[in-house]
Amino acid sequence: IEMLMDFAGRNGYDHYEISNFAKPGFYSRHNVGYWTGKHYIGFGPSAHSYLNGLRRWNIANNTAYCNAIENDRRDYFETEEIDTGKAYNEYVLTGLRTKWGIDLDYITNMFGQEKARKCSEVAGKFVQQGSLSIKNSRITLSRSGFLIADYIIRELMIV
Repeated sequence: IEMLMDFAGRNGYDHYEISNFAKPGFYSRHNVGYWTGKHYIGFGPSAHSYLNGLRRWNIANNTAYCNAIENDRRDYFETEEIDTGKAYNEYVLTGLRTKWGIDLDYITNMFGQEKARKCSEVAGKFVQQGSLSIKNSRITLSRSGFLIADYIIRELMIV
């Protein structure tokens, strides 16, 4: 992975998410929307949507999906409400995967001072190891942090 990171960097590609590189200004708007918590709507079998704390996904079976729509039934999708705990974990999971990281001020405003304090405390050990950096309340992965991101994210999600 480090060879890929070096090669991409030398050729003008920005490592803007753990598994994505792009020329500056050409990031995937679709994926960045997921990672930054934007609302989205999906149409058709297997499509997913997210709006105001509610996630919804349509069934994958094309025939069953079409039959439900044609017969004006509402059994072609499932939903999940995203509570505060799950919202925090998803913010950490998706945000820390990106070069923009997560914001302690945002965590304070959305999830409370105690959650931000615990997050900062856990992040501190990774800052000391050189895997994370904190600047202006924003926590981001370092180059070495990208290599152990899943572990770091798991540790921050526990708080």
